[in-house]
Amino acid sequence: MKVKAPWWITYAENEDEEFFIAFAWDLAQREGMDCAYYLHVGDMKVFFKDHTHTYIGNVRELRTVKKWFHFGKVAKNMWRFNFLKTHYEEVEWEIKNPKLIAIWLYLEAKRQAGMIMHNEHLGLQQRWRKNILPDEMKDWLLDR
Repeated sequence: MKVKAPWWITYAENEDEEFFIAFAWDLAQREGMDCAYYLHVGDMKVFFKDHTHTYIGNVRELRTVKKWFHFGKVAKNMWRFNFLKTHYEEVEWEIKNPKLIAIWLYLEAKRQAGMIMHNEHLGLQQRWRKNILPDEMKDWLLDR
């Protein structure tokens, strides 16, 4: 399965990072390149198989592409990503792993159903979450 991605996807360290970059690129192309996107820590497992909820310290994912892409933890349960420039040359990236193809199609179905982008704090594992962001924090995040 071939998808569009920025040319620097080849600098990623593994297939999980490449997959996340391709997903983030697709999302930003549809929703806007000039803003940041927030991801719940529980949803990290969808993209990074080695990620654990208890991981504390420097971000170990996506270190090799930090010249083009910011990715980091902004709160106990929230991660943020954004592209440093709004325009990069696109290349075709091929997803070969059947599990990643299934995840991509699942995420695409969720996007078509309007379940990927929310102004509220929602996500793939919402039923397990007990944390609710205060309105001031939501306003601050929306302005970024």
